[in-house]
Amino acid sequence: LTALQQRLTGEALKDAVARADVVLDCTDNMATRQEINTACVALNTPLITASAAGFGGQLMVLTPPWEQGCYRCLWPDTQDPERNCRT
Repeated sequence: LTALQQRLTGEALKDAVARADVVLDCTDNMATRQEINTACVALNTPLITASAAGFGGQLMVLTPPWEQGCYRCLWPDTQDPERNCRT
């Protein structure tokens, strides 16, 4: 298990995803989740993503070959919802 505590984008994110057997996404904003999803889909890397707001939360396991869809398929909008961890 390798925890990344810094923000990765572009090629650095793709390189990190390429080294992973599975990606655990616990980020706190939609744009970052979408970027992680894009890298996972491009590299056929399974993605486990989780988020929380208030007393609720969600956890999803998304796997290749993406027949059930990916994160962007379910939430195409990159804007954060009105209710989030900051509100």
